[in-house]
Amino acid sequence: MRETACSVPRTRGKTSASAVVLDGQDKGPAMAEITTKENKASVSAFLNSIDDTRKRSAAKKVAAMMRRATGKRAKMWGSAIVGYGKYKTGKSCLYLNKLEDVDATVLEKLIDRSVKVMRKRYNVK
Repeated sequence: MRETACSVPRTRGKTSASAVVLDGQDKGPAMAEITTKENKASVSAFLNSIDDTRKRSAAKKVAAMMRRATGKRAKMWGSAIVGYGKYKTGKSCLYLNKLEDVDATVLEKLIDRSVKVMRKRYNVK
């Protein structure tokens, strides 16, 4: 039996439910399969593939900060997400336009504290 996960796009700020179709028959709401999974792709190759030199440099600096804070090597998740651990939440994202707009020392402290809070909250080492 073949399963196909389908997700309805967001409309006006609301997310519609996902459904699983079994052999072409709608069986009602169910959990969709997670498509962004850890894989064996090279983090270095991904970072080096960033065309913009400023963005590539910033990505490498943040990667180094994350490695120091987590003590873990980065892994690719999907084709464009660099991750440093498996958690039950995706609520640890910080979006910056330019790395040079923030104090690197403060950012590194923020990352370090965030990692400690997430580890404590989710009992992860």
